[in-house]
Amino acid sequence: MARSPQGALTDDEKNIVKGLLQAGERNQDIQALVNTGRPATINSGRITEVKQDKTIVPASAEELDFYRVRKKSYDPQTGLNLYDDERLIRAREAMLLAVQVFNSPTLQFKAEVFAVHANIAWTYLLHEHYERHGVAIIQDDGRSLL
Repeated sequence: MARSPQGALTDDEKNIVKGLLQAGERNQDIQALVNTGRPATINSGRITEVKQDKTIVPASAEELDFYRVRKKSYDPQTGLNLYDDERLIRAREAMLLAVQVFNSPTLQFKAEVFAVHANIAWTYLLHEHYERHGVAIIQDDGRSLL
């Protein structure tokens, strides 16, 4: 049976795994950390392959620290990561704020504020969409797409 390319470790992940092994981490703990937020999980065999491969250079202590922080930054409710999905988090927050302002009975200027926050939310969403599809959002004159 052929391996799924999504279930393979990237070169950066191999360096991280090698560094975690060198730091004395257990295979199952490494597997759990690597699988956090990953669309296709890896099995313990991938970690054993890294352990046996002498050509892989282990990640530095700083890289390991940032990797741990990044992996622990996933929101279990939304599945979003503070580092990988910053625009999506901001878009969601801007739209929640827009709805909250619009539903407030004490504000008189709410339609205008709703429109501004909704526009900010859509801008973040569209910028994320374009960037994920390889479209440059910063133009030659230094301005971002509107």
